[in-house]
Amino acid sequence: MATPSSLRRINQRKVVRALLSVGTASRADLARLTELSQPTAGKIVDDLLAASVLEDASLVIDPSARTDRPKIGRPGTMVRLNRSRTRFLAIEMGVVRTRAAYLPVAAQREDQWTHEIPTPKSPEELLAKLGKALPRDPNMPLDAILVSMPGVVDEAGGRSLLCPNIRWMERVNISRLLRGLFDAPTVVVQENRAMALGQLALDPDGDDFLLVELGDGVGGAAVVRGRLYNGPLPLSGELGHTPIIGNVRKCGCGSTGCMETLLSQSGLISSFAEANKKAPKTWAAVKKEVEDKGIRPWLSKSLEVAGATIAGAMNVLGVRRVVMSGWINDLPEVVAHQLSSSISRGAMWGRFGEVAVDISDKHRMAGLVWAGLDRVMFPVSDESMARSNGGGVAEDATALA
Repeated sequence: MATPSSLRRINQRKVVRALLSVGTASRADLARLTELSQPTAGKIVDDLLAASVLEDASLVIDPSARTDRPKIGRPGTMVRLNRSRTRFLAIEMGVVRTRAAYLPVAAQREDQWTHEIPTPKSPEELLAKLGKALPRDPNMPLDAILVSMPGVVDEAGGRSLLCPNIRWMERVNISRLLRGLFDAPTVVVQENRAMALGQLALDPDGDDFLLVELGDGVGGAAVVRGRLYNGPLPLSGELGHTPIIGNVRKCGCGSTGCMETLLSQSGLISSFAEANKKAPKTWAAVKKEVEDKGIRPWLSKSLEVAGATIAGAMNVLGVRRVVMSGWINDLPEVVAHQLSSSISRGAMWGRFGEVAVDISDKHRMAGLVWAGLDRVMFPVSDESMARSNGGGVAEDATALA
């Protein structure tokens, strides 16, 4: 049977998840939202307040807090996720830039990285640059180091199995490496999975979806039945490495014809340059052509390829919604419209109802925070979670990741 400590963590997760959804709430609100008894919900809130996971929202003026719920009688003390105490260090390993920020447990809606360095060329350089760039307060211990990594990532092992754009990462266990610099456990999350977690955290009542990031590469991650999809192997969501017939460009993964050689930002610049021999090979030039002339044939072809590939993935997963981010936010709306149309034509859900295509900002920071909460602060085994729900599958609402 589930132990008292595991039941307590399960209930803590329920309260944290509820506050993620509503922003601020009273103890009575949380008892209703989590279906816990009022004494149990109150005890959990008191414990989380004492641990600085929650804070008394009535002591802080918060213009973003929801005020549309009617209050009857004397209002209870309102609580929210703590926004003032630093609990995590988040690090985003990017192809060109590596960014970092110290974070509280409250997930931020917008990524706001406070420290940035050029992505190092070796593990030794990474340690040296991070150690110099990141101030540390010995009186404020961290609960976890949260790392977003590109490529094929073994999250449990804390390492990259394949990273065509940062090859040295394939030889290094990032968890062990950072342990020598920061005295805290390390949580490693594949970058697109981190973004999907962030989308789920900030929109917990939304439909299941396929997240697609169009950036240095083309990656994806899926949320199915309210949970981040986990396959039997760490290889999933690699949309960018789908081979495209007729494409002869070499990919960093060692293959030929991968979709990301057409749909990554650098791939679009290459296609633009091939069609405009005398134009500068820059992203600014790509944007200007689309703004001035609309979608030219070189871009239309790439968008159709992307739409068909994304629709195929949606058909396999059985989801009706795709969330896209990356360079799609940087180009005129007509680009997103054509890509959406191509996806809708190929997705089977279009035969039965509406296919939803949303354009979103990146929420990688929020996803990292929720991975830290799930795996470090409130870890619960799948077996304990199942037992707490009468021996069945764990309730979606109790799971952060």
